[in-house]
Amino acid sequence: MNSSELITESVTNFISRELGQDYIKGFFSREGSYDLALEEKIASLGLKDYFLDLAATFSELAQIARLFSAALYPGAEVELCFTKFVLSRGNLHGKEELLKKSLLPVLDPNYDKKSDNKKKRKLKVFNISAAQDLLIISEKSLIYAKKAQFQDIDKDQFSALDLLREQNVLEELYSPDSEELINCEEAYHLFLILKSVQLIAIARRVIELTVAYTKERKQFSVAVASFQAVQHQLADIYAKFEASAALSEFAVKVADLKEGSPAKKQLAFVALATFESAREIAPRACEVAIQLHGGIGFTWEHALHLYLRRSLSLVSEITGPNLSKFEKNSAQKLTKNIAISDS
Repeated sequence: MNSSELITESVTNFISRELGQDYIKGFFSREGSYDLALEEKIASLGLKDYFLDLAATFSELAQIARLFSAALYPGAEVELCFTKFVLSRGNLHGKEELLKKSLLPVLDPNYDKKSDNKKKRKLKVFNISAAQDLLIISEKSLIYAKKAQFQDIDKDQFSALDLLREQNVLEELYSPDSEELINCEEAYHLFLILKSVQLIAIARRVIELTVAYTKERKQFSVAVASFQAVQHQLADIYAKFEASAALSEFAVKVADLKEGSPAKKQLAFVALATFESAREIAPRACEVAIQLHGGIGFTWEHALHLYLRRSLSLVSEITGPNLSKFEKNSAQKLTKNIAISDS
């Protein structure tokens, strides 16, 4: 068994042992408070150290993201591993010191530390307690920012969309203390792919739950899965899911290609296309799952609403408060790339 298989097996066993439905329900009843004990157990797996190794691949990180996402893991281990993965491969000043820190990645495509705009910038951040400081991923660069640079202006668990994850709205102070580390457009696109992978994992999981449920649930003495209307909805969402999942798998493979290869030059196009597909299919798959579960699907006690909430919150990590602007920029880039490919 190679190192990749070993790390996957250790995560799978950890999820089976620590992240069952009883844990999720118990966590939910505690109002989604940050679980330090769980994070300490995950730290013992050595994932962050593993992804510091230059031999580790983005495909391996994606596989870990799939496993945790399908299990509704409430912490930030995947995101912390992402920053280790990205920073360890960059040629930047103070690299060794930064790699010792737990940095939480936060996407803000238009972040500019040199901006003279006096309006205070706001960031929506999940699981801020897991990190020492922030790694802001703009469209062109990585920016290290100290947590002290921001003040927490909203920490209302019941106003949060994702009830299992700690959510904060941070407001930037007037005296910023940030440092542009590296001009790295690739990190922005890798983060898009990572979030797409997490969304696809959620879609896969709710489809699996729904197929199993419709085979067990009976009406008129037959399984509801035998009803044509149910079959049509499942077939339709599964076909769309498979197309999105295939695109996601391709994007992960492109991310691991060597610099200069023809396909690697299309990373930006592939990342945007993958996220556009994933952000549509995951919430839709959750909605179909809730409908086909019937009455139980709408209950507070069932996990389906947590998957829907997680999918929508993952989308919001990328699009932020200004969805229309993100869509406009993405459409322009996709159109530009398609035009180049056709020429």
